[in-house]
Amino acid sequence: MAFIYLGYSGVILRTINFTIGIDVASLLSEKDIQKISKMDLLVYTHIHSDHFNAATAQKIYEKTGCFIAAEQNVYDALLGIVPAEKLIKLQGGESKEIYLETGRIVPSSIHGFHPVQIILLTIEVDGIRVFHGGDSGYSQSIKDLGHADIAFLPTGDPSPTASPEDALEMALDLCPKVIVLFHGSSAQHNSFINRAKSSLIAELIQAETGKVYAEDALPNK
Repeated sequence: MAFIYLGYSGVILRTINFTIGIDVASLLSEKDIQKISKMDLLVYTHIHSDHFNAATAQKIYEKTGCFIAAEQNVYDALLGIVPAEKLIKLQGGESKEIYLETGRIVPSSIHGFHPVQIILLTIEVDGIRVFHGGDSGYSQSIKDLGHADIAFLPTGDPSPTASPEDALEMALDLCPKVIVLFHGSSAQHNSFINRAKSSLIAELIQAETGKVYAEDALPNK
């Protein structure tokens, strides 16, 4: 698996068979979008502008024909812009199965904690379980998602609900092998790391905008 960090909680994941973008907002330029050769699925956790931009979603769909899986408010915003057969509504407590020629992607979602409705999710793809925490605070329902191999965790700024403490609670429930810290300041990332030293055994990455991370390039590998 490889991923590139776009900023805030925006990431693009690449596995053996699939490319998945999560909360890409407007973090991709027109030139970036034109360079995309493959996008199987876009996922949106909620409607805030640092996570979702309708025009960018439409352009990526028009370039790639991808599916879009989204929280209710984002789903509603895209109806009429993207064909209904390409839209998948993600509601807390549900799992969806998305079948493509190269295999299956299974997103499972729960409701998070934020000023607007937000979903947190695991995505099962090519034998890997990926958790994405948007910029939510901790929810006890995270336990219902099971473990994750890699967890993207928000530590704070500019979210009013995310924090190092909440990210640590998420990590303790998910028991990931790799933790990627995003959507927070360096101080908040470091606070998480200091808190996690005695309670977690996982590789820790402080995501850098625009950097590509690959499995064979993760820390201490």
